[in-house]
Amino acid sequence: MVSNEYPKDRQEIKEQLDTLSVDQNKVIFLVEESQLKNTVFSTINCYDEKTDRRVIWLASFAQYAKSAAMLGNVAECGVNCGEFAYYINKYFADKKLYLFDTFDGFASKDLEAERSLGERAFLESRFNTGDSFKVASLDIVKKRMPHLQKCEFHVGYFPASAEGIDDNFCFVNLDTDLYQPILAGLEFFFPKMVSGGVILVHDYFNSSLPGVQKAIVDFENKSGTRLHKFPIADYCSLAIVK
Repeated sequence: MVSNEYPKDRQEIKEQLDTLSVDQNKVIFLVEESQLKNTVFSTINCYDEKTDRRVIWLASFAQYAKSAAMLGNVAECGVNCGEFAYYINKYFADKKLYLFDTFDGFASKDLEAERSLGERAFLESRFNTGDSFKVASLDIVKKRMPHLQKCEFHVGYFPASAEGIDDNFCFVNLDTDLYQPILAGLEFFFPKMVSGGVILVHDYFNSSLPGVQKAIVDFENKSGTRLHKFPIADYCSLAIVK
């Protein structure tokens, strides 16, 4: 069984198998088998509850928010297979969870906007192929959620997919990787955060995704707001406190 999610890599594997005279009828490419993919990806989780620093931080913040009787619901923008959303749904079991994703990888216009920034680190990374995160599906995420009745799914391009939502939030996870959707996420959610609420921006310290840091700087400059920010010691995420 082969689980590689990138089409280019899978094609190279197939070509290598051909040169080795391996019967490809005996090889299963997991992401190309819809039923098997949905079953496997809805049960495994790359984040370990006891050791992953972002998950541990989330559990602590959820406990704090509950003890402080913090109002507002929760959201994630950039859901992928729902592995982190699982923990949001678990730890904030009494709150509505809004989940936003295209479930079809990066939007082409966001990818083009990212390329136009001219950042070499991104242009030479895997993210630039546009193949990232096309493994995800709504069925995978729904099967994973421990409190599915508390979830509200918004499929499509963000922020258009959030039209009509009038709510406040105590926690939001922004994990959309690219400049444009990170900026749109800050513009949409920050005014709706309750006092003490947190927007967690994933990949802030990912050198292959420099657009994440630029989006935060540009949001501050455009809004005239100096954000209260701090890392959470997972070497990847930045927390923004309202």
